[in-house]
Amino acid sequence: MEYRIKTLYGATPFESVADAKSAIRWMRAHAEQFGVDPRRIVAAGGSAGAHIALAAAVFTDRFDESTDDRAISARPDALILMAPIVDTTETGYKDGVPLFGGRARELSPVHHLSAGLPPTLVLLGTGDRWISLESVERFQRRALSLGAVCEVVLFEGRSHHFYNHPDYFELRPNLKKQDTSTDFVPSFYVIERFLFEQGFVAEPPRMVFLP
Repeated sequence: MEYRIKTLYGATPFESVADAKSAIRWMRAHAEQFGVDPRRIVAAGGSAGAHIALAAAVFTDRFDESTDDRAISARPDALILMAPIVDTTETGYKDGVPLFGGRARELSPVHHLSAGLPPTLVLLGTGDRWISLESVERFQRRALSLGAVCEVVLFEGRSHHFYNHPDYFELRPNLKKQDTSTDFVPSFYVIERFLFEQGFVAEPPRMVFLP
């Protein structure tokens, strides 16, 4: 599955969110076919993908595709957000505001949080030039005040792409050296540990140290 983006489809972030919601509905509707528990669907994403995963959990009553069966919930049961855009306004994502055509606040998760946010894990590099630590901390405070589980794990000095698989960096040699493939394993250790603690996987993760 993929979601529509401006460069390939001329889409806006609103269509991207609709696609994320459609994908979650599709998986929930086909859960039995794939041996999936429809009550334990986790939405994960990085950067813009993290934004639309979060938006699917926050905007439960809008930004739906007209052909979707809205009787099926599009809210995920847990969220894994890597370098997420939690504030799409000038206070959180100044460089991206033009993408929203003057409607940035309308699609800004931190401005629309309400009770019912699923358990959420955020991974963020403290050297991220696009996602401010302040915006993520503000999001966490708001989520916790509403009774949600919201854990933030910081990767010191890392920038925007730190969590990716080594192959990602092989294809993008222009990325900064601090975004190294060594962060992939600890990132997913943190993710597995969170999912275990929230009851989504049966066994705790094991860290393997290679020479």
